[in-house]
Amino acid sequence: MITCHEIGRVVCAHFVLDPKVFWAPGMGYRSVHRPRQMAMALCREFTGASYPKIAKAFSKRDHTTVYHAVQKVRTLDLEDIDIWRSMRALRRDIEYRFLTSQIPQYVKPKVELFTAAERMAA
Repeated sequence: MITCHEIGRVVCAHFVLDPKVFWAPGMGYRSVHRPRQMAMALCREFTGASYPKIAKAFSKRDHTTVYHAVQKVRTLDLEDIDIWRSMRALRRDIEYRFLTSQIPQYVKPKVELFTAAERMAA
């Protein structure tokens, strides 16, 4: 199961942000404001967590901050092509990381199901 912290790491990597600044409580630097909002929206989308749980993960006191972030990103996703491209790239990256971590690794069977002669006959 993907978590808010994993999504935050993907967003930090995408925008080349310092995780300490990204996860710091409070407003922080203006440069992390929009990426943090995008991460909150992605957390809501991928984890389905409640607004208070997402707020707690982002060290926010009030869940309305997360609600505002989700609504703002949804609006910007439709209006701003740069936000749309970033969100598309982040969604793809998160889906790739999530899906590849959920696929069980192939294990070679210990017993051959067919002999070489049976394979040649088929």
